[in-house]
Amino acid sequence: MLYKSLLIVLTTLTLGAQSLSEITKPSPYKDFGKYGKTFPILEKDIEEEIEKQVKNFKYDSSNIQEKITEQVKESAYESTSLSLCLKDNYQKPVIDYATLPEDVINPFGRKIYSKGEKIESNIPSGRELNLCFIDARNMISASNQINFLKKKKEDCLFIVANKNVLALREKFPEEKIFPTSKSQEERFNLKCYPALLHMEKNTIEKNYYSYEQFKN
Repeated sequence: MLYKSLLIVLTTLTLGAQSLSEITKPSPYKDFGKYGKTFPILEKDIEEEIEKQVKNFKYDSSNIQEKITEQVKESAYESTSLSLCLKDNYQKPVIDYATLPEDVINPFGRKIYSKGEKIESNIPSGRELNLCFIDARNMISASNQINFLKKKKEDCLFIVANKNVLALREKFPEEKIFPTSKSQEERFNLKCYPALLHMEKNTIEKNYYSYEQFKN
């Protein structure tokens, strides 16, 4: 699906590029040459085979466009089982940990981190990540939440529940708007909607806002 990779992207951002590149950097190697009897390669060249398949591939562009449009519409809406926030609540910064959604393997096939392992977040120095979780079951409330939160953090990444995000993107074309998911809620231990999560270095700070104030 179009938005399935969002959680992995958010997790990767919090791990820090420098540490990941260091542990996945290939080690020096030495070519020991050829020893013993060698045999000719009988298998077909995979790149040549792919090129042949691509050249012979025919498709109906209108049909593909229709299917992509359907997939986007399906992926653009997600509901939530979390409740609406009843009151404002502030949670001071604490150390943030990302639970890996899958194994991290280096180019040589060696496992560096295991699925489910908790890694301390590491936002690059001088940068921050702001996530605004909103409930958009009502368009007026959704608009009020977006306008309110972007005043708090101009670069907020909006994560939306209970509304097709394509409609919100039309109304707020300058904003980055994506559908929510249970995986994202669990990753950031979200309690209710709406909320603003501010992350920098290895910490996360949370602000929850009463939904009632955005209804009118």
